[in-house]
Amino acid sequence: MEAELKRLYSAQKVCEMLGITPHMLRIILSEYRSWLTGPEVEIGPLHVPAEDVATIRKIVKMQNGGKRKGEIVASLKQAQAGTGHGSSADAAGGQALQGGKGLEPEELLRRLDELNKALAQSESRRLEDRDRLLTALIRTQQEIQQLRYELALASSRKDRRRKGFLARLFG
Repeated sequence: MEAELKRLYSAQKVCEMLGITPHMLRIILSEYRSWLTGPEVEIGPLHVPAEDVATIRKIVKMQNGGKRKGEIVASLKQAQAGTGHGSSADAAGGQALQGGKGLEPEELLRRLDELNKALAQSESRRLEDRDRLLTALIRTQQEIQQLRYELALASSRKDRRRKGFLARLFG
């Protein structure tokens, strides 16, 4: 088993195994560098240790499941805490992918309700903010129009023609 963990895979082989692009692999390697044990390579051939491949596989599964970076990091922390080190925590990572700590259905429903309420509140705040911004925009446009009218009244037509368009706008 120790020899298998020391094995290095090329970037192309890892991408084929996980079904991702090399670009995506490099993004994962840079964003989750602290959770991986392999050396950091910025330029040149990239080789990934077998234990990092297992961690990257978990990350890709969680990303494909719609998890965000914060949730993925929390899951990796939980896996690391459960086993002593995060790279080979298959059981804890699989449990995190299946919805958490083995919660009862009632508890899951309660949490879903809480999340739905929080989402509804967030959406209502977003709509209020949008309405406030639109109102401010309309008022600003009205003020600009009023200033244009005042500017037009302040100078004669002959003066305005002499000044030109930009001079009229910026006085």
